[in-house]
Amino acid sequence: MSGVITIVVNLFRIALNVLFPPLSGRWWSRTLVLVFFFLGALAGLAFLPKPDALRNYWLASLLVGAGLFTGACGVACMDRPGLGWRIARGVARAAVLPCYAAAVYLALFFGSLLAWAMPWVIKVLMASTGLLALVSACPRRSIIRVPALLPLSLWMFACLVNWSEEDHNSALRFGVNTLDCAARPYVSRKTAF
Repeated sequence: MSGVITIVVNLFRIALNVLFPPLSGRWWSRTLVLVFFFLGALAGLAFLPKPDALRNYWLASLLVGAGLFTGACGVACMDRPGLGWRIARGVARAAVLPCYAAAVYLALFFGSLLAWAMPWVIKVLMASTGLLALVSACPRRSIIRVPALLPLSLWMFACLVNWSEEDHNSALRFGVNTLDCAARPYVSRKTAF
């Protein structure tokens, strides 16, 4: 029975290391983890629509949102002693876990619906990035740590970009003028085919 508990505890620790890789070691390793968090947050937020009120400030709000998320992830990954740091780490993890849950849901949703638009090269790159995130969770074996947010967000971003590109290319193949469809809202692309 104690062997099963040990296995469960070790799997939980590995899952925490995948989600929140510890910020320890060399300065460049810590910086690289934070850069990976920032890029993952930026790719995850990039598909959000541009609201009319923020149209002029969309890029700035995107960068600020990714920066705030990176700061919360940085606090969640810190491994410092003290009651204040433990409370801050717990609050930051509680704030970041719903974002991870949303990223997993959207990656599965977009991956299941839009994987047909992905070239095989990008699929291999995404799989290798996910494998690198799993392998880098082992604390003694890796110098560079890749958070799980990076492959999830890059998968969502790549699915949406390739889908819109395939949609545009198929419209061009079938002779549909997308600008004409946008100018006349009563004409949809589906009826134009």
